[in-house]
Amino acid sequence: MPSNVVELSFPASAHGSASVAAADRGDAGERSLDGDRQAQGRSMSLHVSKLRGISNQVRNQLKRHGVTYTHQLLEAAGRRQRRRELAARSGIEEATLLRLTCRADLARIKGVGAIFADMLELTGVDRVSSLARYDPGRLHEILHDLNATERFARRAPTQDEVADWITQARALPHLVDPDS
Repeated sequence: MPSNVVELSFPASAHGSASVAAADRGDAGERSLDGDRQAQGRSMSLHVSKLRGISNQVRNQLKRHGVTYTHQLLEAAGRRQRRRELAARSGIEEATLLRLTCRADLARIKGVGAIFADMLELTGVDRVSSLARYDPGRLHEILHDLNATERFARRAPTQDEVADWITQARALPHLVDPDS
């Protein structure tokens, strides 16, 4: 596994006890994401520098506040109040934190790379919770039409890929608060 990727266990719901196995530590130790969440499912945590649109300045500010991986960003800024607190402490605009946190959230879906994530964002799907609400056939049609018009990718995602993303999204916890 690349050194900038951390393997994580995520809870299935907002209740129970979650644990994060940090594969890059090389041990079997675990860290709790939220003491009352139940562990289930697997996801990958990327280095925040891999998020599209992050500047070196923002990356360095996050690092100074203990955020170097996407799972840490989701924990530190997924909830509105925590995002406001991090913005106040770090000097990073809250809107920038929200945009990056949403990208970190979509990065939890296996098979959604940078180009497909851009396409999803353009259709209004900017986080796991919004992806979970879609009908697979309808979202596939939207993405196919978008790619046919704009030619973002060599090919649009297949219907099976889109269905898999939605299945994953429905199984993952919703870590980013909705906008208000």
